[in-house]
Amino acid sequence: MKFLMILTVVTFINACGGAKKSVTNTVKEEVSINKDVENIQNDMVIEYKENSRGYHKLIKITSETVYGKFKHDGEFETKPCDKALWANLMKEIEAINLNEIPELEAPSKTHTYDAKPMARLKITKQDKTYSTVTFDAGNPHIKLASIIDHILTAITKKN
Repeated sequence: MKFLMILTVVTFINACGGAKKSVTNTVKEEVSINKDVENIQNDMVIEYKENSRGYHKLIKITSETVYGKFKHDGEFETKPCDKALWANLMKEIEAINLNEIPELEAPSKTHTYDAKPMARLKITKQDKTYSTVTFDAGNPHIKLASIIDHILTAITKKN
């Protein structure tokens, strides 16, 4: 019986150590991407995130690169940002008042009881960040719907 208990503890400790390495690598990768994003002077960074239990989607877009992450412990996929996509995003963003973004109400709130993943849009322009309230993925405020549609076409999950 003692042997089983010791074996269980050792297995648990090893499993935690392996997870720690994976999390550490993911954090290092995200810090590296954040530094790349910060190095783009006077640029805009657009970030869209969806989360629920067991589901994760993070898309970051700069004028030069699109970053996508589709698992909590997954790695970022990157690709160059298409000029037409960036132009469309800039056109859509210019059409709204960025200062209004934090006050836009979510049309529905089923994410509060896990019926839908929660989502959030964050736009950083120079040193100012404009972030939405949490809303249901797939049901953003009408003023943000076309921006989010463009973001979701920017990168797709590789199988």
